[in-house]
Amino acid sequence: MRKNSDSTFTFSAAEGAVLAILAAVLLSLTAVKAAQRFRQAAPLETGEVSDDRFQHRIDINSAPEDELALVPGIGEVRAQKIVEHRSIHGGFAVIDDLAAIEGFSRSLIDRLRPYLQISQAANSPGRPPVVREVLP
Repeated sequence: MRKNSDSTFTFSAAEGAVLAILAAVLLSLTAVKAAQRFRQAAPLETGEVSDDRFQHRIDINSAPEDELALVPGIGEVRAQKIVEHRSIHGGFAVIDDLAAIEGFSRSLIDRLRPYLQISQAANSPGRPPVVREVLP
């Protein structure tokens, strides 16, 4: 690595290769950490979901955007909307509360239900109880 007169740095090909390897290792470690979080989630009941990739439910009150995006039917845009709604309005009391977010129809929520769970974060100590209408 050489420092140029304009305070920028120039890397040799070997140094660039080392940086690329380090970046790949960091990405791999991030993927391993995400996989560990999946294993710590509550297990699904047998036969509940036909998608073999999902053996655990995702908690919509605590899952980060990247994990929510992995759920079939959610994707990146809906995951972002869930996280934004959660940060503004607090946690969800029931899965049906997703209907308050644009793009979440009743039929979509029904398809997502086997993949999702709700933690107690919506009614955590220090916050008033959340009372929400359940969809019929």
